[in-house]
Amino acid sequence: MFSTRLNPTKPPAAHRAILERVGAACRELRPIEDECCATGRVNTQVESILQHHGVLSLGTPAEHGGIGSDALLVVMAAERIGREGVRLVRWFAEHAASDDPLKRSLCLAAGGIGVIADCLETTASFCAERIKDISAGEPPSEIEHHVALTACDLEATRAITYAAAELKSELDRHPQSSHLQLEAGTLIGEALHVSLGATSRMFDRAKSLAIAGKPLADCLPPRHRLEGDVQMPGGDLAESLTKQIARFYLFE
Repeated sequence: MFSTRLNPTKPPAAHRAILERVGAACRELRPIEDECCATGRVNTQVESILQHHGVLSLGTPAEHGGIGSDALLVVMAAERIGREGVRLVRWFAEHAASDDPLKRSLCLAAGGIGVIADCLETTASFCAERIKDISAGEPPSEIEHHVALTACDLEATRAITYAAAELKSELDRHPQSSHLQLEAGTLIGEALHVSLGATSRMFDRAKSLAIAGKPLADCLPPRHRLEGDVQMPGGDLAESLTKQIARFYLFE
């Protein structure tokens, strides 16, 4: 049930085979990415592994030789890739949406969902194991608070990001609509802000908490830590969208 809660979005039938290949590529990438992050090296096998699984052209329209650029498909792939680390989130966003700033922002927001889900799952397992070492057999209240807040942030981030993906799909069908351009840009900007805020809060709390004498941040895998700290890409994009979000509410 736990894994179902962390992955509640069911892909449309047309996307399932592609997303299964994305999942297979991610499982192959994980140990390599963890080792590269732990040793400060660049993972040079990303493209070859995605190519091997037939998903390197994800984000490119079928009419241009790719396997699809539908916003929902790209977002679901980005969420899955987010579980494999923040560096791969950045790589996929640039690769799958380099010529579309709105879709790139969506990829970063969705990648954050994957990061949060993976860290929540890892943290829960880490804490459950160490609760056995606590005489009362109960988790400290601050740990419960952290897990609950992370779970709520996960659901909120997923909800706004997938709503933004639907609006982006509508904009792609009607690219000349200035109204849709404004609506989609605003909601996507909000989704990225929510995603960045949720990941930042989660990492900040993890750095300040411990259970049974073990720092909570120690449970985070290397793929979610860069140079000894944790950080999410996309802050520059979020900042550039801040004015658009504010103006939408101030002047529309």
